[in-house]
Amino acid sequence: MPSTQKLAIALLGTVLACASVQRPTLVGSTAPHLALHSAEGQPVELIEDGRPTLLVFFSSWCAPSRHEAPRLVELARRYSARGLRVVGVAVGEVEGDDGVRQFVEQAHVEFPIALATPAAMRAYGELSATPAVFLVGRGGKVEGQLAGMRQMSQLEGMLAALLGPDRTTSAALPAR
Repeated sequence: MPSTQKLAIALLGTVLACASVQRPTLVGSTAPHLALHSAEGQPVELIEDGRPTLLVFFSSWCAPSRHEAPRLVELARRYSARGLRVVGVAVGEVEGDDGVRQFVEQAHVEFPIALATPAAMRAYGELSATPAVFLVGRGGKVEGQLAGMRQMSQLEGMLAALLGPDRTTSAALPAR
């Protein structure tokens, strides 16, 4: 088999492995409040009461997760002034592993990253896809859930609905 065919098959396998269909939705239910740890062993709270949160489950080795990382970093920067908190949850990683550290450095991630535990995976529906995102409202309910690669416009629309009107920009000046 030619090497280009082997590469194509390997790439397809990676995409299917980390961007498959997600299991039942948590939308409308209370988001599980879990305290996990970072790769450095520091505590990371997934949900903070009263703060809208975008939980991003990812795998540092997953091509779709790596592709979306810079766009999620940009969303975190853009929406932080509106109260959005972004938390990454690394799936399939272990404390002390360099995979998460390298991922954070390469993508310039500034938000906290927690390591997924079996309990976290059960609580969030035994995810079968990364990246997967959960949008949690101020009241602690899951307001949106997406799995696999997506259009950022879809996620931005969900964030706009979650956060309400943008009051951080000044009103446009009237035309003269």
